[in-house]
Formats: sequence, C-alpha cells, structure tokens
Amino acid sequence: MEEGLREILAVSEVEGCLLFDNQGRLLRSEGAISHNQHEWDEAGEVLVQTLATLESGSKKFSDLDIIFMDKRLVMRDLEKVILVVICDPELDIALLRLTLNVVINRWKGNSKVQRFFNDHHTQRRDGERIFG
Repeated sequence: MEEGLREILAVSEVEGCLLFDNQGRLLRSEGAISHNQHEWDEAGEVLVQTLATLESGSKKFSDLDIIFMDKRLVMRDLEKVILVVICDPELDIALLRLTLNVVINRWKGNSKVQRFFNDHHTQRRDGERIFG
C-alpha cells in the first residue's frame, strides 16, 4: 500500500497522499505534508461529512476534485477507505487520474491491502451533522 502512495506522490506537483477511514480518522500519509494526527483527523472528519452530505441527495460521489487558490484536493471514495491527494492546482490532472486508476486497481487485487481496508472499515458518518 505504501508503494502505491509513493507512486501517486511521484506525480509532479503532488504534495501528499492520505488514507482516511469512513469516520475521517487518518490511517496512512505520505509526502511533504504535516503528519499531525489530530489535525488530519479533524480535516478528515470534515471531508467525510462533506462527502456524506453530497451523497444524501441519493447521488453517489466516488471522485471529488476541489480546487482552492493554492491547493487542490482530489478525493477517491474506495468505499472502505477514502484516498485524498493534496496537490498544486496546476498539476496534470489526467496523469494523476491515470496513476490513481492504476494504483487503485492494483490495490483491488492485493489481498494484504484489502485486509488492511477491511480491518479499518467503519460505517460512514451521517452528513447532516454539517448543516443540521
């Protein structure tokens, strides 16, 4: 799994890769980003709630791309975990998406990675907490 995260990190302009469980707890991180567990758990909770809120309209979101002024967050919902890539807004998004697809497909066929995902699988939080 770490090899896949490093492969994603090798894409030009990618600053960090994070794996969260469905509660927003940080499971793994790679890259030149803060490794403060508490800060990332708080950020992960907001990201998971955002995803759950968007899905409360009965539409499934498996891929989100959020662009800020100086950062871009690309999220992939892998159902048991959520992969988040932090990068420069100007990166080659096609190359990143291709790399994500290759890594995720490799993870699907890797029993060790799947065991890790299963061991950390939790129920997704209800998105209504953000607005209600």
